[in-house]
Amino acid sequence: MADLAKKIIEKKSLSWKNLVSLGFILIAIIAGFWNLTFGLGSLLLNLVFCLFFKPSVFFKFSWHWSDLFLALLFLYEALNYSFSIYAPNSIFFFEKILFFIVAYFSARLFFSSSLNLHFLMGVLGVYATLFCLGGLLSYSFHSFGLSIKGWDNIAQFKSHFAPFGLFNNIWASLCIGLLSIPLLNWNIWKSQKWIKITATLSFGLINLGVIISYSRGAYISLFFFYFLTSLLLLGLRLIKFKNFLLILIACMPLLLLFTISNSKSVLTTVSMNSTVSQKRSTQGRLTILERSFCQFEENKWLGVGGYNYPLINDKCKPSDDQGSYSAFTNNTYLQILIEKGILGLGIYASFLLGILMVMINSIRREKSAQRKITLVLILAAWLSIGLRELFFSGLFYNSGLLLLFAIFSGLGFLSYTKPNQKSSNWWKGIIGVFFLSLLFIFYQKSVYAKSLKTSSTANKHILAPINNQQAILTLTSNLELETILKDSIFPKKEELQQAAKLLDRSISLNPFDASYHFNRAWISHWMSEDSTIALSHLDKCLKLDPGIELYQIGAGLLKDLRKDSLGALLHYQKAFELSPQLLDAPIYPLLLKRYPQDIEKLLEKCIDNLTIKSSQQDPIASAKLAKILFHKGDTAQSKNLWEKVSTQIPNLNRPYFHLAKILIDQKNYDEAYDLLSKATYLDYYDHLSHLAYADLFNQRSNQSQGDLYFAVDSYQNALENYLRITSPSSKKSKAKYLYAAELQNDLLPQSLLMNCRPKLDVVRVCENIGSLYKQIGNEKLSSHYHSLARRDPRLIKISDILR
Repeated sequence: MADLAKKIIEKKSLSWKNLVSLGFILIAIIAGFWNLTFGLGSLLLNLVFCLFFKPSVFFKFSWHWSDLFLALLFLYEALNYSFSIYAPNSIFFFEKILFFIVAYFSARLFFSSSLNLHFLMGVLGVYATLFCLGGLLSYSFHSFGLSIKGWDNIAQFKSHFAPFGLFNNIWASLCIGLLSIPLLNWNIWKSQKWIKITATLSFGLINLGVIISYSRGAYISLFFFYFLTSLLLLGLRLIKFKNFLLILIACMPLLLLFTISNSKSVLTTVSMNSTVSQKRSTQGRLTILERSFCQFEENKWLGVGGYNYPLINDKCKPSDDQGSYSAFTNNTYLQILIEKGILGLGIYASFLLGILMVMINSIRREKSAQRKITLVLILAAWLSIGLRELFFSGLFYNSGLLLLFAIFSGLGFLSYTKPNQKSSNWWKGIIGVFFLSLLFIFYQKSVYAKSLKTSSTANKHILAPINNQQAILTLTSNLELETILKDSIFPKKEELQQAAKLLDRSISLNPFDASYHFNRAWISHWMSEDSTIALSHLDKCLKLDPGIELYQIGAGLLKDLRKDSLGALLHYQKAFELSPQLLDAPIYPLLLKRYPQDIEKLLEKCIDNLTIKSSQQDPIASAKLAKILFHKGDTAQSKNLWEKVSTQIPNLNRPYFHLAKILIDQKNYDEAYDLLSKATYLDYYDHLSHLAYADLFNQRSNQSQGDLYFAVDSYQNALENYLRITSPSSKKSKAKYLYAAELQNDLLPQSLLMNCRPKLDVVRVCENIGSLYKQIGNEKLSSHYHSLARRDPRLIKISDILR
């Protein structure tokens, strides 16, 4: 500490050049965890600054043979981008790799000096502590909310835990990466008692952060970190067993207290494969592994391109498989194999193997015990992140985790630094390449951003005249289906032709977007083109994504228009099997009126198919089966199925909602309140739960002022969520394409989504809100909602809902 203090007070250490450089690094660390572009920009500016004002930094750099593989990796990423099946995704991956390389070189260049290394660990130590404190606070609210609703096994609700908006698995990966930081600070500042105490508490908090993730893979990585660290520190006699035990004992009270108070959740996680959710997760991972060999077969050498796994995820999926969609491989090495091919995986593996050999040799050649401990902790953290990536592919999806991995990779060269007086001309060229690459990335982003808007432009171009003429296909319950299926209203021919050209351009840019083909099929029909064109696009749409019920309904309607009743019914059956909630939508009574006998037979086939899947312990199929059985009047069996599903997968909201509806019919209101409370908590954006909850409170006798306000709030939530229309294809597109669509409803005809959702009587809800406000005494809002009730429901917007 005294030596460091002397260094800090030296004029050289306090020079404005050193402070500016450290400032750039500080910005890069803080910003890089949340915004890759700011972090990358700050690191590059620091390199340029040092090139002009502190060129001696580059004289300490020692080249290693692994740098050759890093150069090959960089060149290969450019090649992989060029051959990508969808370049707009891969440009983002290229940016991530550039970020990793710049952070990696920055760590090797700047943190070889003790002052900069101590500065880095101090910043990361403070960040890690605040990060975990914030996460624990978020977890406390999450846990408290669950306990109030009556749940005690919080491990079953880990998917709802999202501290700082991060996926639970990303949170766990970051905590694994931060594990060594407090120990590094403990080692650096071991002469300072207060820092040792703070570092020990921080270490306990990070351990707690891993535990509250209830992630099986994170628990394995945590155990591995302890095992490897203990083995190396004690085996190399770098630390006395007494001191090592002291650190662990200091963390134990906090961890034991938490573990005991949450023993059920912790034991559920440790048991690994005891719950239905865990079994489904395991099976899902095995399915991804099985299909991955099929997915990369056509592009086995060069891969499909960075971030393009989500596009081909359904490629080898059987047409009758209705399993949930996953945008992750849950294994980074598998992702590299699919997206980068065999050549790419070989280059990545060679580079990582080089880093591993460097770290091992650094530990062997290092003379200083303190520095050797630092290298051991860096190696343990680096390998723990690598092991964690076997269970979840988070490294290339979170800039904070990538930054940590790059820093640890660079710090492995601590013992390889040796002064030399070589020219920095090489670095001028390297930094120039980095900046040119960044400019190329920005340019390509702007090009893709403009070109990909053409699909949105096409939709707006065709939707505007359709909406002005009250829609070509307005599916409302007061119209006959025969009338709806007539092409009685057409946009102008020129508008249709322009929309077709724009969508054709969009398809040429991205032939993997099912919604483009779906919309192009409808435009082709409206333009009276050759029927093979519409059917071709329809076929491509359903091959790309057969699991969206709106595509199946839309395909059925198109075939209905072309007098293909048999083909239409096959699509309707698939749609109802995919989403039985269509039984509560306006489309159902219209189809029933058109095909009264066929629709009943169709539902029977759905029951048969779902019964088989339900008997194979598929809880999602059981929930769908329960919905159809309830519709058919079999309340007892549907109730049993929903109760079973709510036990198997308690974090689904709809089983609670449906059970509550049955209890309401049986006038068991108290239990219904509890179930609806759970349903709204699990999915705040489900308008059905809020609507049922509001109706219950509105019908209570002897309503208190609080009940009135609660009913109003629930009605308003139901109305808002109902009006906030987002198509399933739009949601899925956000997982597949890094440029999100502008339109929430990206389907033509636009009224299709509204009429395939469980209906909500907008007029009744507005009248109820107006009446409740009148009871409360707010005449202004009462008058506002009564006036909304007299308006055309299609013209009511979210902005009209006043609170």
